[in-house]
Amino acid sequence: MKTIGSLTLISWLAAAITLVAAAVDTSKLPPASNQKGLTYAKDIKPIFDKSCVRCHGAEKPKAGLRLDGLEGALKGTQQHKVIKTGDSAQSSLVHSV
Repeated sequence: MKTIGSLTLISWLAAAITLVAAAVDTSKLPPASNQKGLTYAKDIKPIFDKSCVRCHGAEKPKAGLRLDGLEGALKGTQQHKVIKTGDSAQSSLVHSV
């Protein structure tokens, strides 16, 4: 059995994530919120702390994605951004959640 180089594997995984994200039926997503005054610290971080930070925190963030702070969430992974600002239906993070 041949081994796959780490760069090849990373490229393959990035392509797979892109395909999965493209296959999401965005018509089934709820509409984006029009609520004013939402903040990452008050409204989003508690959700990430409960469900995501265990794997996407400071110590060993999977795929290089950190969700323990706004900067990391907006930066995304080493391969792509997971939040498409202004178009949540196309954000792979929304698809994953």
